[in-house]
Amino acid sequence: MHLLDFYATMNIQQQPKLRQRGRYSTSSYHTDLSGSFIRCVVKHNRTVLVLMVTMFIMFITSLFLYVLTIDETNSSLSLSLPNKKDEVVGDSTSSHEGSGFSLLDIDHRLKAAPAIQKEEVVGESISVHDKSRLRLLNNDHHLRAVPAHNVKGCSRATNDPFERYKNGTFTAASISVADQIENDNIARERRDTVRVAMKHAWSNYEKYSYGYDELQPMSGKGSNNWAGLAATMIDSLDTLWLMDMKDEFKRAREWIEINLDFSKVQKDVSVFETNIRVVGGLLAAYDASGESIFLEKAKDLATRLLYAFQSPSKLPYGFVNLNKKQASNPSWIPKKGSILADLGSIILEFRQLSRRSGDTKFKEAVDHVHEILYNLMPPDGLYPVFVQVSSKNPYFIQSMKSFGAFGDSFYEYMLKTWLLSRKEDQMYRTMVRFY
Repeated sequence: MHLLDFYATMNIQQQPKLRQRGRYSTSSYHTDLSGSFIRCVVKHNRTVLVLMVTMFIMFITSLFLYVLTIDETNSSLSLSLPNKKDEVVGDSTSSHEGSGFSLLDIDHRLKAAPAIQKEEVVGESISVHDKSRLRLLNNDHHLRAVPAHNVKGCSRATNDPFERYKNGTFTAASISVADQIENDNIARERRDTVRVAMKHAWSNYEKYSYGYDELQPMSGKGSNNWAGLAATMIDSLDTLWLMDMKDEFKRAREWIEINLDFSKVQKDVSVFETNIRVVGGLLAAYDASGESIFLEKAKDLATRLLYAFQSPSKLPYGFVNLNKKQASNPSWIPKKGSILADLGSIILEFRQLSRRSGDTKFKEAVDHVHEILYNLMPPDGLYPVFVQVSSKNPYFIQSMKSFGAFGDSFYEYMLKTWLLSRKEDQMYRTMVRFY
């Protein structure tokens, strides 16, 4: 029944005099059982009617989505499943009687996946540079629907899809020269697009907030939320170099040499953030360009950050004043302890600084931190995220553990430190042994 009929019916029932005059005809409704029922519901409870209509619409919508899902699944299966005798980049596919699905089938089926034609993408014209995107779409179907096939050097007796990588014998599937050229062209086009975006972002930073920590995009003004350390500029130096934006890099270098003076910073700064963004940014710029000014600034700043290590345990506090030689932890942390991620996320930059400068005091400071943490390692290898550093014998505060906030980069830095030691320093591998 049309909604206008509902409205008319309600008005007729509420205005019997108009019905008697014949202005509305209701005879057709009296012979319609469903219409009578709905009018009855309307007469007694309009809320019930609204609820029924809503439920009916939800049912139709769910049914429609269910049909679409079935169609998409059927098309995915028909697109993905090869014949038993199909050849896949030098390997014959296994029988569909295999029990597992491999995340790495996506590599070996790159060429075997059927190409999606233009007419199959409604309302969209597919350029030659979209082929890789379409391949990924095809391979996503393989990921979900294609049984794993045997790859040399990988036993299918295990359910671990990364087993083939662990013994170091896995060799990636080869692709044709034509595919390599095509993929390179696509990568170059994407690289140029990213470079244009970087130029847009950097030009506005240079225009509106040059030398400030951040650009506020709505107001177009600069802000120094990182104590005036030129955080955006320094954190972007290696990106400018890698994107061949050498003119922009040169101007930033000149600004840093003339204006960046850590003795003028009066606010307390986060040891963690200042290290990874500013010390790390300066070291990356030095490694890329060889400009000694970056190494000099990095050493000056790191020397000031060493004030944070003057706790009874020699573990660093979370905040430090670069000029007053004072350090502290936030009051919101239980017992004003330090955060695990802060303690463990200094070693890469400080060790690199010692390598480049020849001054071992930075490496010695962070190595001592990790020796203490190694001796405090819990039996399960999972560290609580708060550490009391104000005691000569540090200890964990509470039992909260996390791979997310407060803990994440600790494990990240342990693994990277082990890799950068050419896998020789087993202490750091042991500290992430659950991986």
